[in-house]
Amino acid sequence: MLLALAIPLLVTHNPPTAIVRDGYGVPHIQAASEDEAWFLSGYAVAQDRLWQMEMSRRVARGRLSEVLGPKYVESDTEALRLAYTRAELEQQYKELRLDARKALERYADGVNAWIEEASEQGKLPGGYAANNFTPTKWEITDSVAISISLNQRFGSGASGQLRNLAALQYLKNRPNATPSAQRPTPYLDVFDDLGWWNDSDAPTTVLPEDDTRKGAKFFTQATREQSEKQLAALPDLTLLELLPALRAIDKPTETLVAETLGAPFKVGSYAMVVSPKRSATGKALLLSGPQMGFSNPSVVHEMAIHAPGLEVTGIDIPGVPGIAIGCTKNFAWGLTSGVADTDDVLVFEKSGTDKYKFGSDKLSFTREKFDIPIKGEPAKAVEQLRTIRGPVVLSSKKHLFSRRSAYAMREMKMMEAVLDLYKAGNPDQIESAIHKAPMSFNFFYATRHGETGYVYAGDVPNRAPGLDPRIPTLATKENDWRGMVPKEAMPHVRNAKGGLLTNWNNKPAEWWPNQDTPVWGAIDHVQEIRRALDKSNLSSEDLRETTHIIATRDETWPFFRAYAAANFPNFDGLKTSPEWPLYRAWLAALRHLLFEPKLGTMMSEALFSTALQPTLMLRALEGKTRTDFLDGRKPADLASEAAKRAAAVKLTIRPDEIAVPGAAGIPLRNRGTFIQIVELTTPPKVQTILPPGNTESGEHMIDQADLARQFKLKPMPWR
Repeated sequence: MLLALAIPLLVTHNPPTAIVRDGYGVPHIQAASEDEAWFLSGYAVAQDRLWQMEMSRRVARGRLSEVLGPKYVESDTEALRLAYTRAELEQQYKELRLDARKALERYADGVNAWIEEASEQGKLPGGYAANNFTPTKWEITDSVAISISLNQRFGSGASGQLRNLAALQYLKNRPNATPSAQRPTPYLDVFDDLGWWNDSDAPTTVLPEDDTRKGAKFFTQATREQSEKQLAALPDLTLLELLPALRAIDKPTETLVAETLGAPFKVGSYAMVVSPKRSATGKALLLSGPQMGFSNPSVVHEMAIHAPGLEVTGIDIPGVPGIAIGCTKNFAWGLTSGVADTDDVLVFEKSGTDKYKFGSDKLSFTREKFDIPIKGEPAKAVEQLRTIRGPVVLSSKKHLFSRRSAYAMREMKMMEAVLDLYKAGNPDQIESAIHKAPMSFNFFYATRHGETGYVYAGDVPNRAPGLDPRIPTLATKENDWRGMVPKEAMPHVRNAKGGLLTNWNNKPAEWWPNQDTPVWGAIDHVQEIRRALDKSNLSSEDLRETTHIIATRDETWPFFRAYAAANFPNFDGLKTSPEWPLYRAWLAALRHLLFEPKLGTMMSEALFSTALQPTLMLRALEGKTRTDFLDGRKPADLASEAAKRAAAVKLTIRPDEIAVPGAAGIPLRNRGTFIQIVELTTPPKVQTILPPGNTESGEHMIDQADLARQFKLKPMPWR
């Protein structure tokens, strides 16, 4: 059912210009031109999500304290320590193509039209009155700031080099780190175990049969001698000195606040693409499930746009014009975070109070000052230091640590790439559009003519040979980047031989290394997708059921079953099992038994469990690590002792569910924030779900919760 809600000052056009809402409140924009379409999309999303947009622009620009008070100062400070200035936001906007600038301008006009109307008619969200302020005019730079923040959070490999340096400092001081003739640098052996370069058993998106391996030559592993030389050139800082820099890069408070206020905050996502030869109907299928966290309202918003030359449906980010994941009449696409190593931490030597060395040059660092207005208190000043390579994340007595990003001052080019997708009609045009994207994403597509494809998108540095990208680099001209890895050398496949593409943020190709963030190993949840889709012919219903199956399965169980089965005879690997919490406690206890004797507690349980991943646990049990973590103990004995410890733990079982205001929760959180399944007929058959609903208040706030509880989807009508 579609309900037309016409905007009075625009109804004179032919065809009629209107916002048409379906039975779930999803706005379908009917416009006579692209200009009107962007205006109406800004108006419609502001109707649905104005308070969320208010919070998102303030999170992105470090302005929460201005209206919510001093408890948000830390979040604002984190946001501004690495932020662009207002002039730089404006510069990114001005450097966009005309069509992208027009979209931003007209979208802002639409948002402001609703703000004015809502203010006059008393329809503003209650958050304004509760916090005693009114909305200011929506600025183009608000959309730019949100877009940049989003791209950096989901499309970059925020450098793990400082975390690795901190880990090395910790490992060097462990009792078992004493050098010997047989092990001259034992802490580096442990570091190699924790931060492995490439696990040949890790599942890949591009299968070997489809892999051209064009990019393999750009990734060579540093030798132990080269790593030792690189480390020796770095300043010897303590853990206490490194911690502030870690917080500056990871932004833990800003992330937590974003989650609380409904702004995008979580990295994840899965995708599945089925070619016609594997499809039960002979038509290509695509499922996209971006995992960006759950909040009320959802961090994303659903919309369809229909105008001459612009037909697209899918999800948008409130505050940013355009459909980020969706479909046109010609093809459907999905995105997952790429997790490529796009950033480096460079170490510059200071020269006096306001200069630093870069080779033989002595350069002055720049200072950018930001003010944080604080409700009820004086404003706070935040100063940002910068080198020629980027913002400073740590300043010690003699050195500056500066973050360099492959995408710096180019994040908004993502918008041009997405706008080009809307016009694409064949794989060449689709891939040409996504190659313009500077951010790291796994990009999937399927067309109405049956073509399917995958591109590992984004700019990835071509680093100088002999450097270890797992740790910071001394800033010299010899160590500088050699441009970017060519687009044609990035992992990609068109019309995969097996007829199926699957991804859950896993490794793109077998030759692609982990570099500074060891996330890809033998144990990977993408294998649960592949187990669920292990049949010759697949339907839309199979894809939908897969989202249910993978939400219930623990991806570690198939690998640890041999060690755990004797202690859990009734456990089937499902999260719905009453034994699942006990199994997870067993896994945690086994981790401590394996690693704590040699590694200690690593300062916190969160760091301990994050650094010592299940793949490392499995390799340690199998005796495949450089360091002998078993130390004469038998795996079966460790498994039994872990079971005893788990049984003695008082389990605090938190509901594995998505909270729904005023209603029962939605079980099993491990699913897409938004799920889209498209069968590429003409026009496409689209099914979606966006729990709990598409609006932040009113009748459509939680009206998709019941569907989500049953893992069902709703039809998304095409016009």
